[in-house]
Order: sequence, then structure tokens, then C-alpha cells
Amino acid sequence: MVRSLGRGIAATVLVFLASGCGPSAPSAPRLAPELRLPDVEGRASALSDYKGKVVLLDFWSTTCETCLHELPMLNTLQEKLGPKGFTILAVCTDALSASGLKAFVRENGMAYPVLQSGGGAPPGYGIYGLPQAFLVGRDGFIKKQYMGPKMLEEVTRDAIKEL
Repeated sequence: MVRSLGRGIAATVLVFLASGCGPSAPSAPRLAPELRLPDVEGRASALSDYKGKVVLLDFWSTTCETCLHELPMLNTLQEKLGPKGFTILAVCTDALSASGLKAFVRENGMAYPVLQSGGGAPPGYGIYGLPQAFLVGRDGFIKKQYMGPKMLEEVTRDAIKEL
């Protein structure tokens, strides 16, 4: 039983790695699907509100260890590139109350816009696991997709190229 379980885990890891874990370019240029969700203040916010900026659209969860580990790196990236026309737009996939998410954002010093999907991922993005992110260019097209942990150096380099 344990041996077959081990093979199952190994097969899962191989499928995960073969599926493009890490950064990848979309197979064909694709306009980022519109996204309109409430922010932590309850105001409607949309991806189109950031037209003309380079946006890292980051899907995450408060229960995802990898997502939480990335928070300081994402804050640094926002601080460094925000003044140059870049922003991180974080979409929390948890079904938290607005006050719960607002408290989490404040406690973790998230210095970029955070939206709440109300549980699950919005349609059109094909979210297969968390964290998952999309680098959206100034033109609104998806330039890169990140499945799993993001490599901060590469994200920064790509974002600067777009800027």
C-alpha cells in the first residue's frame, strides 16, 4: 500500500512539473478576462481600472503556505516598481468576511490592492492551484502565467521590461 502510494505521489509530482509549474508564456496572445470584485473596503474594483499599467494579477489564499511566504516579496516588488506604472492586484479566493480579509491585509502589511472573490476563482482564468498569477501588460494581454511559487527576480525583470 505504501509503495503504491509513493508511486502515486511521484506521478503527481511529475504531472505537476510537466504542467508548467513556474513561469510560462501563454500559448497564444490572450486578452486578460475582465475581473470585477469588491476590494477590502467593499468598493467594486476591476482589472480594467488599471489599464495602462503592468499588473501582476495574483490569485492566493490565506490558508496557502506558499502564498503567505510570498507576501513580503510581493510587498517589496510593489514598493520598488509601483511608482513606475506597475501594480499587484491580489485576488483572495477565500470565503472570508470583508472585515476578516481587511484585518488580514492590515496585519500582513499588504501594500497593494486586494480583492475578494468570495470563495473560488473568477471565471475565465483557469485556476488550477494556488498561488497562481498572470502578468498582464499595459495592452491588457497576458504576457506570462505563474503556477506555483513565483520567482521574484524573474517577475521583477519581466515587469521592468514591460515598463
